[in-house]
Amino acid sequence: QGNKGGVAIRFKFHNTSVCVVNSHLAAHTEEYERRNQDFKDICSRMQFCQLDPNLPPLTIGKHEYASCLTEVKAKLKRIADLMAVSRNSSEIIAVPLTWLQNPSPVYIYLCCFSSTAICQIFLIFFPGIIHWVSSYEKCRVPAWCDRILWKGQNIAQLSYRSHMALKISDHKPVSSVFDIGVKVVNEELYRKAFEEIVRSLDKLENANIPSVTLSQREFHFEDVKYMQLQVQKFTICNGQVPCQFEFISKPDEETYCKEWLIANPSKGFLLPDAEITIELEVFVNKSTATYLNSGEEKLEDILVLHLNRGKDYFLSVTGNYLPSCFGSPIHTLCYMREPIQDMSAESIRKLTLMPLEMSDDTAQAEKPMDIPKELWMMVDHLYRNASQQEDLFQQPGLRSEFEQIRDCLDKGMHDTLC
Repeated sequence: QGNKGGVAIRFKFHNTSVCVVNSHLAAHTEEYERRNQDFKDICSRMQFCQLDPNLPPLTIGKHEYASCLTEVKAKLKRIADLMAVSRNSSEIIAVPLTWLQNPSPVYIYLCCFSSTAICQIFLIFFPGIIHWVSSYEKCRVPAWCDRILWKGQNIAQLSYRSHMALKISDHKPVSSVFDIGVKVVNEELYRKAFEEIVRSLDKLENANIPSVTLSQREFHFEDVKYMQLQVQKFTICNGQVPCQFEFISKPDEETYCKEWLIANPSKGFLLPDAEITIELEVFVNKSTATYLNSGEEKLEDILVLHLNRGKDYFLSVTGNYLPSCFGSPIHTLCYMREPIQDMSAESIRKLTLMPLEMSDDTAQAEKPMDIPKELWMMVDHLYRNASQQEDLFQQPGLRSEFEQIRDCLDKGMHDTLC
């Protein structure tokens, strides 16, 4: 029927939750199966949304109603006996039934049911004192409805009565007053317990935070030259917790280091008490030499070594770069009448940043050479010493030979060209 079902409300007073349920189930003795199903539907479908949206809704079934329903079939015979007694009587029960089985340690429930079968079941589980009064004029079989059942700890019924004066329905309302013990938090004990828990969690968390020891955190690369690799090493020693490490980029930067620098390996995993050697490699090529010559870029960087679930370690990398004709624009070299390494850093910066097209006043004051002296020195050497050499320019040169040529050109020692 459309008017069968239940409504519920719950609230929290101090640290005690209270739930009140009111139900209207199918009438008549022969409809006990429908009443049982109505009750099951109410318990399974009733949901209470919690204040925290991340928590699942609460249902009546989660409040220890299930243990009672499992015993229903075992009590059917006794229920039938009571129903047979009711058929021969012209009176109804008018006292409350107290449900105290399996009290919940968390929730106290005030459950209001209007149900023949349910009240019969609870009467079997928890026999009470039966008091007979005159039935109403229809002389129906006692309905066992309009009853107040309750469950919980520290709860006592102070009064119970029916309201026979209300005649708009064949159900006569009942009311009851209860004395309920509620849990109130002792703020002082709560604060002490909370602080103790926080200390314990901090201790546990700190014991599981990865921690490493670095053999060195500051690195300086002396006299870095064009296309000449320099390497420095340091060791990462792990503690008692396995850790995953990685060099990470700093804010607003795409890579973890400057273009002229690399860490090898840049990430890895360490078991407890294990260690690993990291190589820091500095290498200046043609893509970075111009910026270093002009002073727009310096050999300075900060590496951030990050431990997963741990802290960050900061490594300082510095160095000084020896300017080179390699990586310098040709039109800039035409204005350099002396070796580049004999010039001041300010002079090199001005010439490197000089625009390709000079004004007339600047051109008259600083007349450039027709070709860079470094280019003339190499062509002259080839003309005088290598014009008869077979397979010239067919085979790559040696790295050591390149370094010697570079130093000769940068220092102006053309007589020592190999």
